[in-house]
Amino acid sequence: MKSLLKKVLVLVIAMACALGSFMGCGGADDDDDDMEEVDTTRTQVYVSLINDGLGIDWMKYDIKQAFETKFPQYQLMVDTNYRDSDINSIATSNFDVFLNARDSYRYFANSGNLADITTWVKDKVYDSNFNYVGQGGTVSAYDRMTADYQKLYDVDGKIYAVPHYEGTWGIWYDYDLLGPDGLDLITYGNGPDGIEGTPDDGLPRTWKEFLSFLGDIRDSGYKPFSYSTIEYVR
Repeated sequence: MKSLLKKVLVLVIAMACALGSFMGCGGADDDDDDMEEVDTTRTQVYVSLINDGLGIDWMKYDIKQAFETKFPQYQLMVDTNYRDSDINSIATSNFDVFLNARDSYRYFANSGNLADITTWVKDKVYDSNFNYVGQGGTVSAYDRMTADYQKLYDVDGKIYAVPHYEGTWGIWYDYDLLGPDGLDLITYGNGPDGIEGTPDDGLPRTWKEFLSFLGDIRDSGYKPFSYSTIEYVR
């Protein structure tokens, strides 16, 4: 188990990642995984960060700068060369914080190797804009989590981690091209939401309609669909 001090630091960093206003949309090189030199005048906090399509600049620069400005006695050491072995050996790992996309939270929570951060998650130390104010705050990090996340991260009444990003599964489309003033294509009623007058009017509602729709776009001289396997849209 990490020390009480490290438990606090874990939460401060995690809250900035999950709920703060510092999250950027960087595009650093995947190979940029060299940590800076240790500053012997400060205490180091080691972070293992997976580059899971969101880039790394938001942590290496935005979060790091904000954290070290608020807590100048600490140095945030960010390692972007994530390895599954790091978290699999969490009991003996040198890392204090893990930011990853693994879905094994309850396994690790029940292992006894994660810090109990329930108190810090539920302390009301933020104002309504989620600025840290300390005593006298009206909002906690827990309040900012959705009901589903509150349930997910609760393990026998205790919390050991918080979400650091949330993704949306879906398909982006060019409204200017595919909207009512765009290409003259076959339309599909009120669209997927079934509500007349909303932006998806005319868009396909089933996979069969979707494939037909793509063919219609292709026949109009456009590439109908593209998919990136490198990084997500940020």
